[in-house]
Formats: sequence, C-alpha cells, structure tokens
Amino acid sequence: MVKKFYAYYKSDLGIKSVSVYKALTMKNSRINNKDEIIEFWDTPELENAEKVFPKRSSTDGKSAHFSYYSGSTHAGISSEMTMTHKLYEIVYSEAGRLLLDAFGTQVMVFIKNAKMEYFYRTSYNLYYIDIMLELERTEPLLYYYKWNGKLALEIDVTHKVEKSKINDLTENGIQIFQIKIYDNQRVPEDIYNEKQYEYYKQVIRKRVEKSNYKVVGRYVNNVFPEAGSNMEERYTILANFEKEKQKLQEHILNNENAIKAQEEQIRNNETTLHILNEKYAKLKNELITNENKLCTVDKIFQRNSELTEQHQRDQDSINKLQNELNEEKNKGFIKKLFSK
Repeated sequence: MVKKFYAYYKSDLGIKSVSVYKALTMKNSRINNKDEIIEFWDTPELENAEKVFPKRSSTDGKSAHFSYYSGSTHAGISSEMTMTHKLYEIVYSEAGRLLLDAFGTQVMVFIKNAKMEYFYRTSYNLYYIDIMLELERTEPLLYYYKWNGKLALEIDVTHKVEKSKINDLTENGIQIFQIKIYDNQRVPEDIYNEKQYEYYKQVIRKRVEKSNYKVVGRYVNNVFPEAGSNMEERYTILANFEKEKQKLQEHILNNENAIKAQEEQIRNNETTLHILNEKYAKLKNELITNENKLCTVDKIFQRNSELTEQHQRDQDSINKLQNELNEEKNKGFIKKLFSK
C-alpha cells in the first residue's frame, strides 16, 4: 500500500503536478534561480490544500511517498491505497478522453482538465476525490449539462465510495462514476523505484489508450443541473430531443423489422412460386405428353373405326356375294331338276 504518490507545486506556468520521485530531486531546490523554495501541496486547489514533503523508501517496506506535516487534518482523509489504484488514478487523470461503460450504457467524456487527489469541501465535510474532471463535452452531449460540466471519478480496487460521501456530493451536484478494477487489471504492489513505476504506468497507459478500451463501472448517484440555470435549460432541450430521437429510432427499428418481415415473406413467396412454377412446368410437360398420347389413341381409335366400318362393308359384300352365289346355285339345281 502507498500513500500520496503525487503532489503539486507553484511554477511560472501555474500549478504543476509532480511524482514523488521527481519531487525528491527537486527538494529544497529553487525555481528559476529565484529565492523561493519549492513547496509541495496535496491538492491543486490551494485554498483547500495542505503542505506535504517527499520521503524516500523506508526500511519498513514503504515505497517513496509524500508525507504530511504534524498537525495535518488531511492525513486521515487521504488514506493509503494500492499501487494499482495509484497508477490507474494517474493514467486516467492524464487521459484526454475516456469511454465510460455502465452496464452497457456508454458515454464518451472529453476532458478539459483533470485534478487528481482533489479535496472538495461541502457544508458538512471535506472529501477526498480520486480524480475531479472538468469536462469539455460528452457524447451524448446531454450528459455534459446533466452533470454540470464536471464528473468525479472514484477508483474501486479494494473499497467502494462511502455513503456519506455520495450523499454530500449529490447534494452539491457532483456526479460520481465508480470505476471497477478487476483482478486481471492489477499490477504488482511491490514497486519501490521510479523505473518499476514508469514501466507499469506505461503498461496501463497502453491498455487505456486502445481505441476499444472501456472504463467499466457504475454511477453511484444521479445528479441534475441546478434548477433555473442555463445548464438545466440546455439539458431539458437535449433530454427532450433524446426522447424524441429514441421514439424515432424505435419507430425506425419497428419499420425496419416490419420491412425485414415483409422481405422474408416475399422470399418465402418467391420460393413457393418457384416450386409451383416447377410443378406447373412438370404438369404441363405431362399434359403435353398425355395429349400426344391421347391424340395417338384418337388416331388409333379412328383407324379402328374405319377398319371396323370397312370390315362391316366387306362382310356385307361377302354376305351379298354369298347370297348371290346361293341364288345361282339354287337356279342351277332347279334347272337340273326340271330337265330330267
């Protein structure tokens, strides 16, 4: 476990953050050859800040860290954290944008300014926030206005955000996104020098900078812009737009599904029609074949009829000739009879 790994100091360019390893090389040095001795603070908001000083790795196993002076009221608030927590806190605070994923709902936040280890004072308490973001914009845009242009990131490695902190920050319009760090995302805890620190920092940074990387977590509260403010007015417009957009998307989806169903029905009908056409062609061929056969049968029947008629005529002729022959025979017999 480590305590404070980063602190802040005044420079000609404003408030700058510094790691404990860098601070150890700067300790008691002067800024730009001026007489001012560098002082380190625990938060970039100096009105809520307390002085700290860098300490080297100690014999009791603690890595280099910033320590509070005696009498500090912040020392108990800024509790010890894992090295995994610390490195993700640093990398996330240096990112230009993050894709937040809460149970499948994704919001891209574009970061204007990030303040790490930020102390925020409410009417009741002073709270330590892992990373306080000032947003440039969000996608969808309505979240920028819903969250009042800011977002608190809390990193969950070993413990979750306490209830009192959630309640107080909600009352002050601070949206909290609690980031879950899973076991397969963790780094070794026994990091005791700057080389190891920089190595694992780069490991996490390369992971976070991937285009498809999602910061998985959940929103532990639900804030809205202050009533009557420009933020509320713009949020209301965008929220209504999103509702209409959602309805339109659902309408489009329903139509697309109906079209797909109709297209499927058309394909089924075309398949059925193709099968029927094949059956029709087959039956037509069979009909033609049968008609040809019938025609042949008709011709045979006609021929048979003709032959039958011819046979009958021949039979009649034979009968006639037979009759005539019989008559002639009878005539000859009578003639012979009378000639005797």
